[in-house]
Amino acid sequence: MLAEKGKLAEGLDTDRAVDICYALLGPEVYHLFVAERDWSPEVWESWVHQGLCSHLLAGR
Repeated sequence: MLAEKGKLAEGLDTDRAVDICYALLGPEVYHLFVAERDWSPEVWESWVHQGLCSHLLAGR
């Protein structure tokens, strides 16, 4: 949807955007940070949101 609306960062194609989403949103990453590194779910959510915005969105 971001690609269709022209909102992806310059030079970022849909396939790479999907890869970034998989990397940041994968259950293994959540488990590592929340269960093993004692991040709160809220801190993880904020970190993921910031990461997705900075890597995916144009003008960030």
